[in-house]
Amino acid sequence: MSGKPTQIARMTELFPAPSPPPSTACPSRWPGANQESTLALRDILQVNHDKYHVFFDDRGRHNHISHHLVVLWSMGSPKAVLEAVNEESRQIQRPRGTAPEPITRDNLYDHVGDHKYYAGYLEYYEGVVCEKGAAAALQEYIFSPQANFSGIRSGQTENPQMLG
Repeated sequence: MSGKPTQIARMTELFPAPSPPPSTACPSRWPGANQESTLALRDILQVNHDKYHVFFDDRGRHNHISHHLVVLWSMGSPKAVLEAVNEESRQIQRPRGTAPEPITRDNLYDHVGDHKYYAGYLEYYEGVVCEKGAAAALQEYIFSPQANFSGIRSGQTENPQMLG
């Protein structure tokens, strides 16, 4: 993977403006989402990504800020509502932290499930998505036989079963 993309490039790649529904059979957005609310949504998503852990406690309860805000945005909420909901939600969030060591292709499966390595996995996969795109990253790291069946990766004795 090449050097880290700039902050603007990362936001564009990782948090593009939501696209229109792919067909008329899909639910449509409600009126109200505009350029100001879209920029606020993207900014909040980027800050959430950069600052907070996916779990807000040791019981494994998830940070759902991104889900909550995208739904509100699609229902036409203005910037002020998005910011207020984010302010309320972020108070219980856990800081992202740093991993004890970086995650690389060589140790990719060594720390699966260890929450101390969250930031390392996030940085690794962020680079993969920026380099290959989301669809190719999902195919290689989640859906492929190499990510799910033992004996395929040299040196691996346990099957990480990424899809499961």
